[in-house]
Amino acid sequence: MPKGPSPDEPQPEDLDFEAALERLEAIVTELESGELGLEESLRRFEEATRLKDLCARKLREAEARVEEYTARAAEAEQARSLAEQARLADDGDEDAPAQAASSPDLFSDL
Repeated sequence: MPKGPSPDEPQPEDLDFEAALERLEAIVTELESGELGLEESLRRFEEATRLKDLCARKLREAEARVEEYTARAAEAEQARSLAEQARLADDGDEDAPAQAASSPDLFSDL
């Protein structure tokens, strides 16, 4: 019957991404060495599987955070642009209508 990790060892869920990846790499090195017995190799393989799942989950979470921050930044930039346009319109920019009238119509040939 395979024994689980000792109570002194950190559980995979307690590790941050870097520590989990480092442990996973160490296990791969141990398994590739061929020096472990069958039972110990199976225990290491099971631990490696849990660590791989943990790393994949943490990467998905990080990707979701990056997407959220990117979306927020795009929304903030759009809001700044609209605010700047409104400010210019409120300032009574007298040159704006003249500039618009003198600008070539890029879609006139369509």
